Amino acid sequence: MIKFIANKKSLVVTEFISEHSHKCYLNFYHAVPQTRRKKLANPELQNKVKLLFKAGVKPCKVRTILREDGCGKVTQRDLANLR
Repeated sequence: MIKFIANKKSLVVTEFISEHSHKCYLNFYHAVPQTRRKKLANPELQNKVKLLFKAGVKPCKVRTILREDGCGKVTQRDLANLR
């Protein structure tokens, strides 16, 4: 957390706290796009998704499989990017 005071020509830092002041939830962490992209970048996982799409599996089922594999909250855009 950073608190500032604005002068006419500058900003002055009045308080700086570098520690978290809130709880970090695992569900929120898995929903962060950077986390999803790292997990979805796994070549083995990408091959699995390609095989599922070639087999005609519906995107909602592929998304469920990815969530069960620990990829977090996979979005439709993520699936489109994997295709």
